[in-house]
Amino acid sequence: MGSMWNISWCTETREIPRSDKNVDIAAHHLIGHSEGKMGSKAHDLFTMPLHVDEYRNFHDDPTGWESMNGSQLYYVKQTIKKALDIGVLVIE
Repeated sequence: MGSMWNISWCTETREIPRSDKNVDIAAHHLIGHSEGKMGSKAHDLFTMPLHVDEYRNFHDDPTGWESMNGSQLYYVKQTIKKALDIGVLVIE
């Protein structure tokens, strides 16, 4: 049996520890990048934790948010890495 992703979201993305705010966290699903379809969202794997204020700021102006903070792809990658590091996401 080769390696496969065992997505074990024992805790949700919004519960992954952050260095700044750890309350009022929303799981933001990647927008664009060919991951979501009209009327749907990206897979739960492609999420990142955002404080609710940042979540609202992002959705009000995604391009502006990324100009100031960097690409969502970077943060989604960091979230996946953190999930692997703390055992929320396991590769078998």
